[in-house]
Amino acid sequence: MKILIAEDEVISRRILEKTLAEWGYEVVSTTNGTDAWQALQACDAPRLAILDWIMPGMDGIDIIRRVRSIRSPDPPYLIILTFMEGSRNIVNALEAGANDYVSKPFDHEELKARIRVGERMLELQHKLMSYNEDLEKEVAARTADLWEAKDAAEAGNRAKTAFIANMSHEVRTPLNAIIGFSEVLIDGLAGELNVKQKEYSGEILEAGRRILQLFLNVLDFAKIESGDMRLRNSNFMLRQLLVSSMQTVEEEARRRGIPLTLDMAMDADIRICADSDKLGRTLSCLLDNAVKFTPDGGGGVRISAKPVRYGGETASCRLPSGEPFPAGNASGAWNLLEISVADNGIGIKREDIGRLFTPFTQLDEPDTKRFKGAGLGLALAKKLVELHGGCICAKSEFGSGSTFTFVIPVGLESCDAWRGGRKGRV
Repeated sequence: MKILIAEDEVISRRILEKTLAEWGYEVVSTTNGTDAWQALQACDAPRLAILDWIMPGMDGIDIIRRVRSIRSPDPPYLIILTFMEGSRNIVNALEAGANDYVSKPFDHEELKARIRVGERMLELQHKLMSYNEDLEKEVAARTADLWEAKDAAEAGNRAKTAFIANMSHEVRTPLNAIIGFSEVLIDGLAGELNVKQKEYSGEILEAGRRILQLFLNVLDFAKIESGDMRLRNSNFMLRQLLVSSMQTVEEEARRRGIPLTLDMAMDADIRICADSDKLGRTLSCLLDNAVKFTPDGGGGVRISAKPVRYGGETASCRLPSGEPFPAGNASGAWNLLEISVADNGIGIKREDIGRLFTPFTQLDEPDTKRFKGAGLGLALAKKLVELHGGCICAKSEFGSGSTFTFVIPVGLESCDAWRGGRKGRV
């Protein structure tokens, strides 16, 4: 190893040169701080330097400060030479960045021990630097792999969405024919049917509608997952949306003797700005589930709605992050809309609540499944609510019914005015 000696005192310098040479080190010797600094700047600079405290041109501590200011990943090991009575000098040198010190007059064994320590420290430093370089290369390679995988996943996602969209078109065409002609048969437009024929036609119609709804749910879920779904906000009356959503399950509820009720707060009968189609899909899903899991002639299904002002009454749900809704702006122009669908059905076990909104998950065991469905409705409802910037939650007592509640921010004036406050949502 090459060692630099920077010592202006002739006798001390020669003793150091002779001693280090005998120990097998390559020695570079200078008599002033300026030459020592230049030697440390050279391409083949010494890896260890012994610097006298006071020298012409530049002191040892000045050299140490300059070396440390460069912040090299592989700096030299610096030992300061000073007198025993200069203990304050030792402290100053160590604070400036010296690795060690040797007192004058120096002891040979002590000097050898301190140089050996420096060698081990330089070896560890070199290994650490090599390890860091290897780690950086590994991280760069893994990052490149991740970007490649991300690009491939995005391409696959786009292909999946395109495939589902194309299949949706291809499937909906014959399904619409099946549904349409089933309705024609049931309505007797092609001639009267007997009881069995009407029953079978009704089964065909129900199956066709169920398949179509499933396909639409899969398509919408794929669009949301790929980021291709956007809100199409418009101004509409909230009551109209709630009533039309109830009509989607009205026939089934009447057939099974399940009453439907609308509980709407006085200040909820308002015009709002939101995506009525997607909110309607969400409400239809919650209502369909409520009717499905309520026994025939049960206690009924109730839909309720109320506005919750930012910074005022606390909303029932929290954001997906777990945080409550923010306090809103000073004008109070934005509000929260809270809608709940409650039933007196079979309820949900406490341990199953967390699985409700997982895609393609049903709480029925496969071998004892009693209720129809693919387990996608609630997952899609959650996505549609979150697309509005809201959240959805469920409360239930097993055997006593369930209540599903979602909260979304809505504009209470015009969509144009609201877009300025929620840029990018629409």
